[in-house]
Amino acid sequence: MRKLLALCIIVLIFFPLAVAAIAMLSINPWILDRDFYINLLGDRRLYDGLLDDELPARFNEQVLPQVDQLPAAALAAALREVVTTDYLREQAITITNGIFDFIDGRVNTLEVYLDLTPVKAQIAGEARARFAQALAANLPPCSAGQEPIAPGGSVYRCIPSGTSVDEAATIIEDALPRLLETAPSRINLGKPVRLEGADWFLGATVRRGLNQTIGFLIAITAIAWLLAGFIAGHTWRERMFWLGVPLLLVAIPTFLIGLSLNSEIATAIIRGGLGSVTVNGQAVYTSGFEDALAAVIGAAIITSGNTLMSVGAVLTLAGLGLFIAGLVQPSARGRGGPTVTIPVPGEKPKRSDY
Repeated sequence: MRKLLALCIIVLIFFPLAVAAIAMLSINPWILDRDFYINLLGDRRLYDGLLDDELPARFNEQVLPQVDQLPAAALAAALREVVTTDYLREQAITITNGIFDFIDGRVNTLEVYLDLTPVKAQIAGEARARFAQALAANLPPCSAGQEPIAPGGSVYRCIPSGTSVDEAATIIEDALPRLLETAPSRINLGKPVRLEGADWFLGATVRRGLNQTIGFLIAITAIAWLLAGFIAGHTWRERMFWLGVPLLLVAIPTFLIGLSLNSEIATAIIRGGLGSVTVNGQAVYTSGFEDALAAVIGAAIITSGNTLMSVGAVLTLAGLGLFIAGLVQPSARGRGGPTVTIPVPGEKPKRSDY
């Protein structure tokens, strides 16, 4: 009955808690590490996809008036004249620092946005002609009955018949200052989050809360493990076995999973997963962006894998130590029991010599 109870504790309590604690330990080295994310954001390939798709869509949606929204391909080509991967990288690092300042409790407001002030300054300044030329060169011809400038708009959305690209570029260049006057200076990437008063503990204790949660899980797991071992074992030999074997059953898979995360298999799975993401049969990610994203995900997985290997190795040594300690303990059968002398009737007990 005691062994059945111990087995239930191991299977229903110890194993789930151990898996949860090890999983949190594996992500703890990087999940709240500011420098880890900043280093990952240094890969410029991450931003090529943003220049082709995401940034033009956001620019149309939040910066340009609805009547002046432009074809995405033409706008993407024009934005490449004023928006560089270095600018996007700086913006990404600024956003990352803002998020971690919020997590660390340095600020009580989190706002995630792209600052368009330098972009607007370039469009209005020395890059104005290049922006207009690139936009005009990539605008489609106007369809039958379509006006080149939408009613109430100020910039060409298509090239009318009989108008050259250079002529259209001149018209666009002249219209840009008026368009930029009312354009906002930021692209919001999410709603602001403000924590004040009683809610401020969230922003200030995220990091400490994670560490406390890991410590709590480890403590509860250890208690369940020790409880199971001492309930099941009547002797130290049995206790060592009941403590060592469950530890090995956790440790060996942990080490093997960590080893696999550091192998080429994990990298191939990541690339295959990213390559399989399609919309209407078309790949969502360009090859360069896919490689960069795979590198970012791979760095996190490799870091977690190294932690799992370290934890697995330590637990394996501990489990083997307990198992070997159980082997060298004398068994209950091998121990000599107390000698009982049964007196013979009529025989006098011998007097001990002192």
